[in-house]
Formats: sequence, C-alpha cells, structure tokens
Amino acid sequence: KEVSMRILASSARALLFTDETGIIVYANHNAETLLEQESITGRGLFDFFENPEELQKSIINTAKRSTFGEITCKMREENDLIKLRMSILSEESQDFKRIFVTMIKLSPTF
Repeated sequence: KEVSMRILASSARALLFTDETGIIVYANHNAETLLEQESITGRGLFDFFENPEELQKSIINTAKRSTFGEITCKMREENDLIKLRMSILSEESQDFKRIFVTMIKLSPTF
C-alpha cells in the first residue's frame, strides 16, 4: 500500500481517490494544483465544479452501476473544462468502494 501511495504521489497526472459519495480521501499534489487548492482531502469533489448536486448524483450513480465512468464538467471559479475519468474499485467482502479519478484539463472556455 505504501508503495502504491508513493507512485500516486509522484505521478505527473492529477489523481485522487473518493469514497462512493464523491468525498475526497486522497489527492496527489497535481490534483490539488489543478483544483487550485492546498488541501482537498475531506471535501466533496463535486464542490469544485458547476452544478455540484448534479455531479454528485452522477458520481454516486456511476459507483452503483458501473466499474468505469467519464464526465466532463466546468470548474466553478474558472473557465476550464475538466474530464473526470472514474474507475470504481470495490471490496465485496466489506461492501466498500473507492473511486479512482484521473482529472484531465481539456481547455478553457470563453
């Protein structure tokens, strides 16, 4: 587990884990930089984007129904479009899910 966390931390990509409701449980530095925040652990991923209630519902539905999902959304305070690629990781013995999210900045909108 420790090795995996070091790999995530050193990745050039913006990566994070959320619980099945979209609350961030781990984020690497690049994710914090992309969202322009110093510490995002414990916050809702949806809070950084426009239409947070709709995004949270999409995250929850993806976690319930699939093993992969992709959503493009607009940041709340910037004009940037971000693609969220979500992989659902589950531990059946504990009824436990984590969502692994790769965030990709697409382009600014005007």
